Amino acid sequence: MTDQQVKKIEALTEKIEAGEEDGRERNGAAAGGSGRPENGKVGHGRETQVNGLVELAFKVLLSGLEKEMKMADCERLKTLKGVLDVLIPIQGVKFFAATSMLQILLWTTIDDWIYKK
Repeated sequence: MTDQQVKKIEALTEKIEAGEEDGRERNGAAAGGSGRPENGKVGHGRETQVNGLVELAFKVLLSGLEKEMKMADCERLKTLKGVLDVLIPIQGVKFFAATSMLQILLWTTIDDWIYKK
């Protein structure tokens, strides 16, 4: 890579890290108050009500998780586009080949670890 490409990649890295920091701050603020009761004891008559509240909280958490996953996908796409804008075409092909080989290696390693006999 040329010096100019290295500088552009470094600038892209700083931009991505700043975006990740903003995301972590947003997540921290969103997760602030849990709203949980202090002790886990619940009366028999309130069990149905508590179950409903747990279901509602679970749905809220899942919708928040879905939103975060979409935002992460968007950030990954922006990063990929930024890297490809910096690289010349043959470097882009080599980049894709290297990342594909890395993913294959990681998945086979994870599979071996999970299914080891």
